[in-house]
Amino acid sequence: MSIIATCGGCGSNISVALEHAGRTVKCRRCGAKFVVPIPGASARKNASRPAQSKISASDPPPPLPHQSAGNHMQCPFCSETILKTAKKCRYCGEFLDPVLRSMHAHPVTATNTVNQAWHPGIAMVLSLVLPGAGQLYRGKITPGIMWIVGSVVGYLCFIVPGLIVHVLCIIDAGKVDPT
Repeated sequence: MSIIATCGGCGSNISVALEHAGRTVKCRRCGAKFVVPIPGASARKNASRPAQSKISASDPPPPLPHQSAGNHMQCPFCSETILKTAKKCRYCGEFLDPVLRSMHAHPVTATNTVNQAWHPGIAMVLSLVLPGAGQLYRGKITPGIMWIVGSVVGYLCFIVPGLIVHVLCIIDAGKVDPT
C-alpha cells in the first residue's frame, strides 16, 4: 500500500510506500529531502500531542519490527536505515563501498585500456616476407589485399616488376600516417 506525499522543494506529488511514513526521503524529481507524513496523524497529533513535539528531519526513523539495531545503520547520504553490509543504498542509490564508489566515479572504458599502436619495423618485415602483410598488420585490409594481388601479378608477368611492387609495398608498410 502506498501514500501520496508532496515534496516541499518542487511541490510534486510522489507515491511512497506506507512503510516510509514518518521517515525522511529524497525526492526523485528535484533531490530535496522531506518527511513523509503519517496518514491520519494530523487529527491524532492535534488531540494527543502538544504543538511543539513535531517530527523533525534530524530525528532517526523508528526501527521497524523486523529490524534489529545491530544489523542496521543510517545511510550517510539520505539517513535511511539500511543493512550494515550494504554496498549501495536502496533508497538514494549512492554507493557506500569506497571501491565501488571510485569505480563509478571514474569508469574504465575500452578506449583508454587498449593500446592500438603498431610498429613500422614490424610492418616492413611482414611485408618483406609477404607483400601486403604489413598493411594487414596495420589494420588496412583493402590496401593489404591489393598489395598481395599486385605483387603476385607482377611476379607472374616478369620478375623485375614484381620486385619493384614488392619494394614499394615494404616502403608503404613502414609509412607513418600523419593522423
